[in-house]
Amino acid sequence: MKTFLLLILIGIYLLSQNKWVDVDKMMIEVKDLKPELDGFKIVQISDLHIPQNEIEIDKLIDILKKEKPDLIALTGDIISRGSNLDYSKLEVLVNSLTEIAKVYAVLGNHESGNNYIDEYKEILKESNVVLLENEFDLFVKNGIEIGIIGLKDNAIYREENILNIEKIKDIPLIMLAHRPELFDEYFSEINSVKPTLVLSGHAHGGQFRIPFIKRGVIAPNQGFFPKYTSGIYKADNGGVMVVSRGLGRSVIPFRINNRIHLPVIELKRSI
Repeated sequence: MKTFLLLILIGIYLLSQNKWVDVDKMMIEVKDLKPELDGFKIVQISDLHIPQNEIEIDKLIDILKKEKPDLIALTGDIISRGSNLDYSKLEVLVNSLTEIAKVYAVLGNHESGNNYIDEYKEILKESNVVLLENEFDLFVKNGIEIGIIGLKDNAIYREENILNIEKIKDIPLIMLAHRPELFDEYFSEINSVKPTLVLSGHAHGGQFRIPFIKRGVIAPNQGFFPKYTSGIYKADNGGVMVVSRGLGRSVIPFRINNRIHLPVIELKRSI
Protein backbone atom coordinates (compact mmCIF):
# COMPACT_ATOMS: atom_id res chain seq x y z
CA MET A 1 0.00 0.00 0.00
CA LYS A 2 2.81 2.41 0.91
CA THR A 3 4.56 1.64 -2.38
CA PHE A 4 1.34 2.30 -4.31
CA LEU A 5 0.82 5.66 -2.57
CA LEU A 6 4.45 6.58 -3.21
CA LEU A 7 4.06 5.83 -6.91
CA ILE A 8 0.92 7.99 -7.06
CA LEU A 9 2.77 10.89 -5.40
CA ILE A 10 5.68 10.52 -7.79
CA GLY A 11 3.26 10.50 -10.73
CA ILE A 12 1.52 13.66 -9.48
CA TYR A 13 4.90 15.37 -9.00
CA LEU A 14 6.07 14.46 -12.51
CA LEU A 15 2.78 15.61 -14.03
CA SER A 16 3.07 18.95 -12.23
CA GLN A 17 6.43 19.61 -13.91
CA ASN A 18 4.67 19.70 -17.26
CA LYS A 19 1.45 21.45 -16.25
CA TRP A 20 2.23 23.80 -13.33
CA VAL A 21 3.67 27.00 -14.73
CA ASP A 22 6.49 28.82 -12.96
CA VAL A 23 5.74 32.53 -13.32
CA ASP A 24 9.32 33.66 -12.73
CA LYS A 25 9.57 37.34 -11.81
CA MET A 26 13.01 38.81 -12.45
CA MET A 27 14.54 42.22 -11.82
CA ILE A 28 17.23 43.29 -14.29
CA GLU A 29 19.24 46.34 -13.31
CA VAL A 30 20.18 48.56 -16.25
CA LYS A 31 22.84 51.23 -15.81
CA ASP A 32 21.68 54.76 -16.66
CA LEU A 33 18.17 53.59 -17.59
CA LYS A 34 15.96 56.63 -18.12
CA PRO A 35 13.55 57.22 -15.22
CA GLU A 36 10.65 56.99 -17.69
CA LEU A 37 11.60 53.34 -18.35
CA ASP A 38 12.08 52.32 -14.73
CA GLY A 39 9.82 49.31 -14.18
CA PHE A 40 9.49 48.47 -17.89
CA LYS A 41 7.94 44.98 -17.95
CA ILE A 42 8.44 42.20 -20.50
CA VAL A 43 6.77 38.79 -20.54
CA GLN A 44 8.67 36.16 -22.51
CA ILE A 45 6.85 33.26 -24.19
CA SER A 46 9.12 30.57 -25.58
CA ASP A 47 8.95 26.98 -26.85
CA LEU A 48 5.19 26.70 -26.53
CA HIS A 49 5.22 24.07 -29.29
CA ILE A 50 1.56 24.35 -30.28
CA PRO A 51 -0.24 21.89 -30.37
CA GLN A 52 2.05 20.22 -27.78
CA ASN A 53 1.68 23.15 -25.39
CA GLU A 54 1.54 22.10 -21.74
CA ILE A 55 -0.26 25.24 -20.58
CA GLU A 56 -3.78 25.96 -21.80
CA ILE A 57 -3.93 29.07 -23.97
CA ASP A 58 -6.75 30.61 -21.88
CA LYS A 59 -4.73 30.17 -18.70
CA LEU A 60 -1.67 31.74 -20.31
CA ILE A 61 -3.70 34.74 -21.45
CA ASP A 62 -5.19 35.17 -17.96
CA ILE A 63 -1.71 35.30 -16.44
CA LEU A 64 -0.58 37.94 -18.94
CA LYS A 65 -3.64 40.09 -18.32
CA LYS A 66 -2.81 40.13 -14.61
CA GLU A 67 0.85 40.97 -15.24
CA LYS A 68 0.05 43.91 -17.57
CA PRO A 69 3.36 43.90 -19.47
CA ASP A 70 4.60 46.76 -21.64
CA LEU A 71 5.89 44.26 -24.19
CA ILE A 72 5.46 40.56 -24.98
CA ALA A 73 8.35 38.66 -26.60
CA LEU A 74 7.84 35.41 -28.52
CA THR A 75 11.30 33.86 -28.64
CA GLY A 76 10.73 30.97 -31.02
CA ASP A 77 9.21 27.50 -31.34
CA ILE A 78 5.70 28.77 -30.70
CA ILE A 79 4.55 26.04 -33.09
CA SER A 80 5.88 22.50 -33.39
CA ARG A 81 7.59 21.30 -36.55
CA GLY A 82 6.25 17.76 -36.58
CA SER A 83 2.53 18.59 -36.44
CA ASN A 84 -0.18 20.15 -38.54
CA LEU A 85 -0.63 23.83 -37.80
CA ASP A 86 -3.37 24.35 -35.21
CA TYR A 87 -4.82 27.52 -36.73
CA SER A 88 -7.56 28.06 -34.15
CA LYS A 89 -5.27 27.75 -31.12
CA LEU A 90 -2.56 29.92 -32.68
CA GLU A 91 -5.01 32.63 -33.74
CA VAL A 92 -6.61 32.76 -30.30
CA LEU A 93 -3.15 33.13 -28.77
CA VAL A 94 -1.76 35.91 -30.95
CA ASN A 95 -5.00 37.87 -31.19
CA SER A 96 -5.32 37.81 -27.41
CA LEU A 97 -1.68 38.79 -26.87
CA THR A 98 -1.88 41.84 -29.12
CA GLU A 99 -4.88 43.07 -27.12
CA ILE A 100 -2.68 43.07 -24.00
CA ALA A 101 0.56 44.66 -25.24
CA LYS A 102 2.86 45.17 -28.21
CA VAL A 103 4.11 41.76 -29.37
CA TYR A 104 7.44 40.99 -31.04
CA ALA A 105 8.51 37.59 -32.37
CA VAL A 106 11.47 35.70 -33.81
CA LEU A 107 11.56 32.28 -35.41
CA GLY A 108 12.96 29.19 -33.72
CA ASN A 109 14.22 26.00 -35.31
CA HIS A 110 10.72 24.48 -35.27
CA GLU A 111 9.27 27.37 -37.26
CA SER A 112 12.23 27.61 -39.63
CA GLY A 113 11.90 23.94 -40.57
CA ASN A 114 8.10 23.93 -40.70
CA ASN A 115 6.05 23.20 -43.83
CA TYR A 116 3.54 25.80 -42.61
CA ILE A 117 6.03 28.65 -42.16
CA ASP A 118 4.28 30.94 -44.68
CA GLU A 119 0.90 30.41 -43.01
CA TYR A 120 2.48 31.03 -39.60
CA LYS A 121 4.01 34.31 -40.73
CA GLU A 122 0.70 35.41 -42.25
CA ILE A 123 -1.17 34.75 -38.99
CA LEU A 124 1.40 36.82 -37.09
CA LYS A 125 1.07 39.65 -39.61
CA GLU A 126 -2.73 39.66 -39.52
CA SER A 127 -2.63 39.78 -35.72
CA ASN A 128 -0.18 42.73 -35.71
CA VAL A 129 2.65 40.71 -34.20
CA VAL A 130 5.96 42.22 -35.34
CA LEU A 131 8.20 39.45 -36.68
CA LEU A 132 11.86 40.49 -36.74
CA GLU A 133 14.42 38.66 -38.89
CA ASN A 134 17.86 40.28 -38.55
CA GLU A 135 16.22 43.67 -38.17
CA PHE A 136 15.05 46.05 -35.47
CA ASP A 137 12.07 48.12 -34.44
CA LEU A 138 11.73 51.07 -32.08
CA PHE A 139 9.39 50.75 -29.11
CA VAL A 140 8.43 53.98 -27.34
CA LYS A 141 7.25 54.35 -23.75
CA ASN A 142 6.71 57.72 -22.11
CA GLY A 143 8.48 59.35 -25.05
CA ILE A 144 11.66 57.25 -24.58
CA GLU A 145 12.85 54.76 -27.20
CA ILE A 146 13.92 51.16 -26.70
CA GLY A 147 15.46 49.21 -29.58
CA ILE A 148 14.09 45.71 -30.24
CA ILE A 149 16.33 43.50 -32.39
CA GLY A 150 15.22 40.08 -33.65
CA LEU A 151 17.71 37.55 -35.03
CA LYS A 152 16.99 34.78 -37.48
CA ASP A 153 17.22 31.31 -35.99
CA ASN A 154 20.83 30.24 -35.42
CA ALA A 155 22.14 33.61 -36.67
CA ILE A 156 25.37 34.96 -35.24
CA TYR A 157 24.92 38.58 -34.24
CA ARG A 158 27.03 40.99 -36.29
CA GLU A 159 25.95 44.62 -36.33
CA GLU A 160 26.78 45.03 -40.02
CA ASN A 161 23.99 42.53 -40.80
CA ILE A 162 21.34 44.80 -39.23
CA LEU A 163 20.31 47.62 -41.56
CA ASN A 164 20.55 51.14 -40.05
CA ILE A 165 21.68 49.78 -36.68
CA GLU A 166 23.45 53.06 -35.93
CA LYS A 167 20.00 54.48 -35.08
CA ILE A 168 19.85 52.37 -31.91
CA LYS A 169 23.44 52.71 -30.77
CA ASP A 170 22.81 54.87 -27.70
CA ILE A 171 19.51 53.50 -26.38
CA PRO A 172 18.57 50.38 -24.36
CA LEU A 173 18.55 47.37 -26.67
CA ILE A 174 16.54 44.18 -26.19
CA MET A 175 17.48 41.29 -28.47
CA LEU A 176 15.25 38.30 -29.23
CA ALA A 177 17.38 35.31 -30.22
CA HIS A 178 16.13 31.74 -29.94
CA ARG A 179 19.41 29.96 -29.18
CA PRO A 180 21.19 30.57 -25.85
CA GLU A 181 24.31 28.63 -26.79
CA LEU A 182 25.38 31.63 -28.89
CA PHE A 183 25.71 33.75 -25.72
CA ASP A 184 29.32 34.76 -26.45
CA GLU A 185 28.39 35.93 -29.95
CA TYR A 186 25.51 38.08 -28.70
CA PHE A 187 27.87 40.04 -26.44
CA SER A 188 30.99 39.86 -28.62
CA GLU A 189 33.45 42.77 -28.46
CA ILE A 190 33.43 42.71 -32.28
CA ASN A 191 30.16 44.67 -32.14
CA SER A 192 30.06 48.26 -30.93
CA VAL A 193 26.25 48.06 -30.61
CA LYS A 194 25.66 45.56 -27.82
CA PRO A 195 22.36 44.33 -26.39
CA THR A 196 21.27 45.36 -22.92
CA LEU A 197 19.16 42.22 -22.62
CA VAL A 198 18.95 39.04 -24.71
CA LEU A 199 15.89 36.76 -24.49
CA SER A 200 16.37 33.11 -25.50
CA GLY A 201 14.76 29.69 -25.13
CA HIS A 202 15.44 26.42 -27.02
CA ALA A 203 17.13 24.53 -24.15
CA HIS A 204 13.93 23.34 -22.39
CA GLY A 205 15.65 23.86 -19.05
CA GLY A 206 17.98 20.96 -19.71
CA GLN A 207 14.93 18.63 -19.61
CA PHE A 208 15.83 17.01 -16.26
CA ARG A 209 17.20 19.41 -13.65
CA ILE A 210 19.53 18.18 -10.92
CA PRO A 211 18.28 19.23 -7.47
CA PHE A 212 20.25 21.79 -5.43
CA ILE A 213 22.83 22.59 -8.13
CA LYS A 214 20.05 23.74 -10.53
CA ARG A 215 21.73 22.29 -13.61
CA GLY A 216 20.06 20.66 -16.59
CA VAL A 217 21.08 17.27 -17.98
CA ILE A 218 20.75 17.70 -21.76
CA ALA A 219 19.80 20.45 -24.21
CA PRO A 220 19.70 20.87 -27.99
CA ASN A 221 23.03 22.08 -29.44
CA GLN A 222 24.63 22.09 -25.97
CA GLY A 223 24.73 18.38 -25.25
CA PHE A 224 25.06 16.97 -21.73
CA PHE A 225 25.15 19.26 -18.70
CA PRO A 226 24.50 22.40 -20.77
CA LYS A 227 25.63 25.82 -19.57
CA TYR A 228 22.66 27.98 -20.59
CA THR A 229 19.29 26.49 -19.70
CA SER A 230 17.27 28.67 -17.30
CA GLY A 231 17.23 32.12 -15.79
CA ILE A 232 19.76 34.96 -15.80
CA TYR A 233 23.28 34.91 -17.28
CA LYS A 234 25.54 37.96 -17.13
CA ALA A 235 28.16 38.99 -19.69
CA ASP A 236 31.45 40.64 -18.75
CA ASN A 237 30.36 43.88 -20.42
CA GLY A 238 27.26 44.16 -18.23
CA GLY A 239 24.74 42.67 -20.66
CA VAL A 240 22.26 40.05 -19.48
CA MET A 241 20.68 37.01 -21.14
CA VAL A 242 17.45 35.46 -19.84
CA VAL A 243 16.71 31.88 -20.89
CA SER A 244 13.18 30.50 -20.66
CA ARG A 245 12.68 26.81 -19.92
CA GLY A 246 9.69 26.91 -22.27
CA LEU A 247 5.99 26.16 -22.07
CA GLY A 248 5.61 23.07 -24.26
CA ARG A 249 6.73 19.53 -24.88
CA SER A 250 10.02 18.69 -26.54
CA VAL A 251 11.08 15.43 -28.22
CA ILE A 252 11.32 13.99 -24.70
CA PRO A 253 7.70 14.23 -23.50
CA PHE A 254 8.26 14.83 -19.76
CA ARG A 255 10.31 16.97 -17.38
CA ILE A 256 11.81 16.31 -13.95
CA ASN A 257 12.45 19.19 -11.49
CA ASN A 258 11.79 21.44 -14.45
CA ARG A 259 8.44 23.21 -14.39
CA ILE A 260 7.21 24.97 -17.51
CA HIS A 261 8.42 28.54 -17.40
CA LEU A 262 7.10 32.04 -18.00
CA PRO A 263 9.73 34.76 -17.34
CA VAL A 264 8.30 38.12 -16.27
CA ILE A 265 11.16 40.60 -16.54
CA GLU A 266 11.21 44.09 -15.04
CA LEU A 267 13.93 46.60 -15.93
CA LYS A 268 15.15 48.64 -12.97
CA ARG A 269 17.22 51.79 -13.08
CA SER A 270 20.74 51.34 -11.73
CA ILE A 271 22.58 54.61 -11.07
